[in-house]
Amino acid sequence: MTDLYRLVSPEKLELYDLKKDGKLVFCQSIEAANFNFKKIRHLILSAYFVNWDMTRIENTAYQPRGDANLFASKSLFEKENLIITAPYLNISTGFWAQAWAPKDKLVSILKNIPKRAKIYAESIAISANDNTTFWQSGPITLNNSDETGFAARHSATIHGKVVATLDGFNFMPRAAFNLFKQKKPYALILAGLALFASIIFAWEYSIKDALRNNREPAAIFDNRLLGLELINTIQNFVPNGAAERMTFDQRTKETHLTFVSKTKATKFFEIVLTSPESTGDWDISITDYTVIFKERGGDQ
Repeated sequence: MTDLYRLVSPEKLELYDLKKDGKLVFCQSIEAANFNFKKIRHLILSAYFVNWDMTRIENTAYQPRGDANLFASKSLFEKENLIITAPYLNISTGFWAQAWAPKDKLVSILKNIPKRAKIYAESIAISANDNTTFWQSGPITLNNSDETGFAARHSATIHGKVVATLDGFNFMPRAAFNLFKQKKPYALILAGLALFASIIFAWEYSIKDALRNNREPAAIFDNRLLGLELINTIQNFVPNGAAERMTFDQRTKETHLTFVSKTKATKFFEIVLTSPESTGDWDISITDYTVIFKERGGDQ
């Protein structure tokens, strides 16, 4: 069972059982002032609240926006004070229909309506079984119009039966009111893209590196120039002008001191070799003009 409500006037609300084939079965009348509108999911507004019009547009390819107001010139209300339905085309007749209602006439009644509720104009969404059936919609009498495919209004006295409820009528969910304007998704899309970009950036420059370093720790190199400490020890043993150059081999942990002559190299080698207290952490050797200091424990 689907509940469909019809707001006839500010005081009167009707409840209908909406069948799967669109048929309405009247259930009861309700005092609107004491009703909790948060219960409503489907609501029809009578002609007491709504005005509407129809027009035929020769351009069959015409497709108005959902928020277009086809009959703005026929309304006495400012755009800001109106709610409207989306334009609706009856394909059988070629007529477009649209309904509108002033907000200040509805705000006190619909202020508690849920945002997911669907609200329709009776003149567009309701039809009788035949065109000879008249029904009362607020202060106006309606019946089906063969020409437009929507309800026609009658302000003159109708000689015949005019029914008060929509029992046995048909409901078609055509052209709901844009009561709650949907926010444009641009800002949401941009925010989503920014979040996605930040995730990619964090993955590329932070998280991925952290995971890689955890799986494959980076090699740590000892970049100290080991021979610098040695210089302080041996510089007093080197005669002025005797040394030509000093080089460091970090891989083999060696320091090479090259002299200007083999004689000076040999003399220096003999001096430092007899001073183990000064060079105790180094193995010392000589090759031609070069005295080699190798840190003990280094590569062979």
